[in-house]
Amino acid sequence: MEQIGKPYIWETVGPDTFDCAGLCGYAYWISSKKEWNEWHIFYISDMLKLCNIHRDFSEIRPGDLVVKNNYQYLKPFDIRNEDNQHYETHAQGWPFGESPVHDYGHIGMYAGEVTSNGVNYKNAVVEAKGKDYGVIIGELDSDGDGKSNWGNFFYRPKKVDNSSNTSGYEL
Repeated sequence: MEQIGKPYIWETVGPDTFDCAGLCGYAYWISSKKEWNEWHIFYISDMLKLCNIHRDFSEIRPGDLVVKNNYQYLKPFDIRNEDNQHYETHAQGWPFGESPVHDYGHIGMYAGEVTSNGVNYKNAVVEAKGKDYGVIIGELDSDGDGKSNWGNFFYRPKKVDNSSNTSGYEL
């Protein structure tokens, strides 16, 4: 939350500027008091390798990671591959747009119920949104349709998920 308002710069990991994965990695590094290189992460895929995948959003907790699927922004498959390069956009066996590991494009951290600058967020997500926004607070369901706008899954770091600690995030 202390990073709200800081600028977005791609492939930066703080403490003065962040991209989306850098912000999440920085938050875990600060909370874990571990070596910097363990959480010095540039890419969403590297961050998610440290996590277990969950689908039941009734179990989401502050500190869990959420990922916006980017499949809706990709060019149609035949156009993407007209240069004879193969771009895998979803895991085999999963419906298109439902892959837990291949359709990511943006990552944020769930914060739960938060009040900031007089605004109450019921299901806040902290994210480094982009160069025009910087680090902001958004909502898990930003359009109010009752569904997460952050994909079909959330991710909890294995170190937390596999521990008996359910009261907080001591990594």
